[in-house]
Amino acid sequence: MTIEQKIQYLTKKLNNPKARYTDEELSWLINHIGDPDAKIRDELVCNTFGSGFFEEKFTREQVRFLFENVQKRNLLFYNISKNISYSSLTRSFTCLLLELLIQTNGNQASKYFQILSLSEEQFIFKGLIKYLEEEHDYSGYDEKYGWIHAIAHCSDALEVSVVQTSFNLDLINELLSATHKLFCQINKKFIDEEEYHLADVFIAGLQNNKLSSTNLIKWFNSFNFNPESSSQIEFHRFGNLKSFAEDIYVKLNTANLLDGDLKKYIEKEFSQMY
Repeated sequence: MTIEQKIQYLTKKLNNPKARYTDEELSWLINHIGDPDAKIRDELVCNTFGSGFFEEKFTREQVRFLFENVQKRNLLFYNISKNISYSSLTRSFTCLLLELLIQTNGNQASKYFQILSLSEEQFIFKGLIKYLEEEHDYSGYDEKYGWIHAIAHCSDALEVSVVQTSFNLDLINELLSATHKLFCQINKKFIDEEEYHLADVFIAGLQNNKLSSTNLIKWFNSFNFNPESSSQIEFHRFGNLKSFAEDIYVKLNTANLLDGDLKKYIEKEFSQMY
């Protein structure tokens, strides 16, 4: 079967809610999770994983196979220390696969409920937090490769992670530390709403009592960006943090869940002064 025939065949399966997959087909999909062709990576592989989990097209053994592949091949950190132009695609889209794993593992109505052990859950949580800190590709949409969006995809996975029972205070503190480092090391302005995806992680933490407004304010105070600096990088870093804070403000305020102290703090430190 040629690659074109394989793609056509798997596309038909994607559109069939009753489709099932062979182990060979699943191997092909995981091997193309970071394919540089967006039609394969995004439209076929990513969507197949989504429908596979939510429409329960995979066996539990096949879902275990996917997790073990990510773990053994260290796909979340694939070539992260090397300057290979499209290696971040594998890392970024592995985040989306882990999001599906975490979401269905914690859903009692899912066929894949508790398919992960507690230690495996922790492995994923810690990996995502470390990845958020270490990823250096801040691209959103790329004309050649399509959506890369690594920070946004990692944030989406962390958003479903932070609400899980086993995402404890130690992990919250690690998340705060990693996010602080991210904002301090990025040298450009987010342009594809990455900071909004990241804000959703913190909103989920606040709504599920994993993170308090007091601790969030304390965390904001740990930054010392100068918005009036002549440095463009400093200006962009403050701009990212400001946009992040204001997104938290708007979303919580819209849901009538914005704490009074946090409301006043964001208005004073971000919205009124700059």
